[in-house]
Order: sequence, then C-alpha cells, then structure tokens
Amino acid sequence: MKRVLSVMLCAALLLGASACGKQQNDGGRQGTQQKQEQNVYKTLDPEKILTLEEVSQVVEYAPVEKTEKTRKKATVLYCSEPIGKGDIIQVDLYQPSDSLSEEEVRRFYDEIQEKRTKAEAVEDLGCEAFIAIPSIHFMKGGYHVAITAGSGGGDEQKALLKKLAQIAIGNMDELLQ
Repeated sequence: MKRVLSVMLCAALLLGASACGKQQNDGGRQGTQQKQEQNVYKTLDPEKILTLEEVSQVVEYAPVEKTEKTRKKATVLYCSEPIGKGDIIQVDLYQPSDSLSEEEVRRFYDEIQEKRTKAEAVEDLGCEAFIAIPSIHFMKGGYHVAITAGSGGGDEQKALLKKLAQIAIGNMDELLQ
C-alpha cells in the first residue's frame, strides 16, 4: 500500500511539474511574441521627414545636406555653402529601436519640454507639439522630431517652425503607412 501511494505521489508530482513547466514556457513565448509585435517600428531617416527640396523652397539659399547618426538620434543639417549665408535648418529624429525604447523616446521629449520653461504648446498640428525657440518639437507615432530653424524669436520665427513641422508631419504620415 505504501509503495502504491509512493508511486502515485511521484507520478502526480511529475505530472504537475511538467505541466507547470509547459505552461510557463508557452506563456513566456506568447509574451515575447506580443512584445515584439507591439514594438515594431519603421526606421525613418530625417532627410525623408524634411527633404532637401522642401527646405530649399522655404529658405533663401541653396541648402547643402549633411547627415549624422548616433545611438540616440539621427540628424540632418541643411546649411548654406559656405556656412553663414543663411540660417541653418536641423532635423533631429529620436526613434524607437533595439537600443532605444518608445518609453525612453517619450521620456526624452518630456524632459526637454520640462527644461524649456518658455515652451509654448502648439495645438494645430494634429499631434502633441511645442515650440521652444529656436526649435519645434513634436511626437508622432512614438517618434520624437525636433526641428531647429532660423534665428530670432518673434512670430515670423514661430511661423517658419510651424510650416516646417507641418511638412514633416505630412511626410511622416506617408512614411509610417
């Protein structure tokens, strides 16, 4: 009798342990798959968000394009050649990737907004945005874009930043489809 009980107890423990392990492994795979599905982002290039042609229509000089990429951001710089003939336009793109989560991108956007005490919310772009002269920042689909342009700080400067942001947002709508 003791022997039968011992065998039954061992069998029950083995079945329980194997079922628990299978459930845990399946759950882990499903969670990983869901996480991967949620975090699939297209890799965008800042020079496609605001193109050389589009910038040349806004500025009073023939811009030259220079790009740079780091772990945190990709940058395109449109400037005159030689430098100093016109205001520089810079597009910084912070995008979720294997090395930078959407939460980190969001946190960086929020930190910039908090640090810029004179930041003004922009309501008419169709996404969350603010102007902190000399830049406009916006969040679109998990991506943070900062466009720096012009000099000064008046209404003309703000209008230039909004115009460039509207072009960039339109391009992002197409790129993210």
